[in-house]
Amino acid sequence: MGFNSKFFIAAVTISTFASSLWAQNHNQQLWYNQPAQKWTDALPIGNGRLGGMVFAGVQNDHIQFNEETLWTGKPRDYNRKGAYKYLPEIRKLLFEGKQKEAEALAQKEFMGLQSEPGDRNAWIADMKAGKGIIGNPSLANYDDQLWKSLQVPSYEGWETVGLENIDGAVWFRTTFETPQNWVGKDLVLDLNKIFDQDLTYVNGQLVGNTDGAEARKYTIPAKLIKPGKNVIAIQVLNYYDRGGIGGYKDTNKKIGVYPVGLNVEQGIS
Repeated sequence: MGFNSKFFIAAVTISTFASSLWAQNHNQQLWYNQPAQKWTDALPIGNGRLGGMVFAGVQNDHIQFNEETLWTGKPRDYNRKGAYKYLPEIRKLLFEGKQKEAEALAQKEFMGLQSEPGDRNAWIADMKAGKGIIGNPSLANYDDQLWKSLQVPSYEGWETVGLENIDGAVWFRTTFETPQNWVGKDLVLDLNKIFDQDLTYVNGQLVGNTDGAEARKYTIPAKLIKPGKNVIAIQVLNYYDRGGIGGYKDTNKKIGVYPVGLNVEQGIS
């Protein structure tokens, strides 16, 4: 009996860009011991219109590709009016070693404008409505036999455990067996960090929905718990950067389920 951390996945992505490109030969060479695992570790190439991030590899080369005519939504102006006024202050903060303050000011006043919230909200509504998915994965009797498995939690994001280049919606499902002495008790489902939004179900009923960096600790009412097998289904919505069920940065801390008043060490993890 245990909390099965092998979740099953089915992905509906916002966008994924991947291709194989040939890099030009140069006299100067950089050597690395292993391929990049995260987007932030990859090497950028391109000319402003056509670009790629080189992850590299031995048997298979991996280059994440993007091109300026690949876009969604309507054409718009990314420029932030008056941004240049803040550049001297941002530089000053950087020279003073105030990295966080510089980044905060740049994000607020200098960086290019993000997509209109309405674009994201429409996509979120589609994902919550099950667009692109056959059936309802939140239900306990949903057939997930053909889904692939993925190890969770992964604090550095699902990109590090097999879901590279995905920003979008992913369903996770797992089960746990209820001990007899838990029947009739409220339980706590401790997932901690999820990137970025989650809709969490137990036996087909929504028990929690959080958007952002807050820790997830959801109460599962006793009336939802069945003797024997119970099904947890989580829809994760990731907008950018790393995604997935992160859990705790300290890997000694576990995610899991346990009765109210106890802790995860006394539960199923």
